[in-house]
Amino acid sequence: LATLRDDQFKAYSNRRAKRERTAFRYMQDVFAGKHPLVQVKNEPPYAADDEEAVYLNPSARAQFSAAHGTWRFSPRAGPFSLAGADGGALSEGANPAAAVDAAGVGARGTDSQRAASARIPAKTRLEVTLEEGAAGLKGRDGNAGRGLGVDVESTDTFADLGAKQEFLNRNFTAEERRLCLAAADPSASFAGRWAAKEAVVKAMSSAATQTRSLWEGAAAPLVDIEILPSSSGAPLVRLHGHPQQVFHALGLSEVKVSISHSAGVAVAQAVAY
Repeated sequence: LATLRDDQFKAYSNRRAKRERTAFRYMQDVFAGKHPLVQVKNEPPYAADDEEAVYLNPSARAQFSAAHGTWRFSPRAGPFSLAGADGGALSEGANPAAAVDAAGVGARGTDSQRAASARIPAKTRLEVTLEEGAAGLKGRDGNAGRGLGVDVESTDTFADLGAKQEFLNRNFTAEERRLCLAAADPSASFAGRWAAKEAVVKAMSSAATQTRSLWEGAAAPLVDIEILPSSSGAPLVRLHGHPQQVFHALGLSEVKVSISHSAGVAVAQAVAY
């Protein structure tokens, strides 16, 4: 503080005094019974319909909402709807490519426009991308390069396997479950495979950052991304269903993954090219 100019020190002092007044008022309201000391949130800072757009938009930023008294991700504004370009859902027989392009999700769309595309079904986005690739319309900006994905998962997530049967069946193939349950530490084995699946999604997504999102959403199961041991013992990625279609749509040729465990966590790194 001694190195600050007088005007800088005064500005800092004013900000500090404001924070002190805010903290004092907060504690007074606690003592008066107006609210508890720790206010636990019971809902995410975004509407349910905006979940995928918030997760998939790296430029999404929360803003303070006076109506809610907390920070929230506001509904996406602009002339582009969250579904069809006219503000409604895609109508039967509508041109999916036109709807996707109208939402501004092409290679040169803005961040807000690309986020708005999340409400267009993943199947439609995937079909359009496949058609563009077949017709040679993607251009150089849409071609996949090399993508990197990293994910970390605590082994405690899978500590109670008996209570997670539905989750395990939804996200792991029968062979994956057999291998994990036969491992010396099933929780660590499940955590490693789960981290690998997440890393694969991130690697494939980052391989073509200018391409519209082709994934089905944050709640989609990952059973079609299968992590099995190779003949050398290293993990091998096998793609099925929708992830396999995304793989081909992005023009990728290989996805490799590595898994490591340390201090109760599993770390996975994937490379797609």
